[in-house]
Amino acid sequence: MKFLKITFFLFLSLTLISCSDSDETPIYTLSTSNIAGTYNMNSFNVDVDLSTEVTTGVSATFSTIKIIGDIFQIDFVLNSSGSYTVSGQYSVTTTTSVVGGTSTEDSSIVSFTDSGTFSVNATENTITFNSSQDDFLGNEYLDKTFNVTVFNETSFTITQEAEKTIEPITTKANGEVKFVRQ
Repeated sequence: MKFLKITFFLFLSLTLISCSDSDETPIYTLSTSNIAGTYNMNSFNVDVDLSTEVTTGVSATFSTIKIIGDIFQIDFVLNSSGSYTVSGQYSVTTTTSVVGGTSTEDSSIVSFTDSGTFSVNATENTITFNSSQDDFLGNEYLDKTFNVTVFNETSFTITQEAEKTIEPITTKANGEVKFVRQ
């Protein structure tokens, strides 16, 4: 009887030790070949703060801008060669608020066609677009290098915090764009 208990205990121990976690999903590595494909844009948001220096070292925000995109009809193709094309249009609602004042809301359709090259940096989790146009995705507030915050087989999300100063105004923009593979 003692032998059966020891054998059962060993069998149970080996069974538990040899089990692996079946919930582990392989990591989908950010690379040019893995991100290559055709995508639809499904979210576009940019928040902008405009500020100026009121005294040495002290800045004050005098206006905020919120840009929200919707109704996306965009073809965004990333090729494994490192080139891209993007064309289409989307609707944007821009809300401009003046600190201590009023807000205005404007809706428009952004239409654009662009092409260029892109490169990914898997170590930094970034993607850089070298556009043939000045404004990637038709937006003047975003620069060309984005953080890739979500990347999997079906979608990716890029974000950016950018700051530009054209004296005396400093523009700080936070943007997020989401794409879903077709």
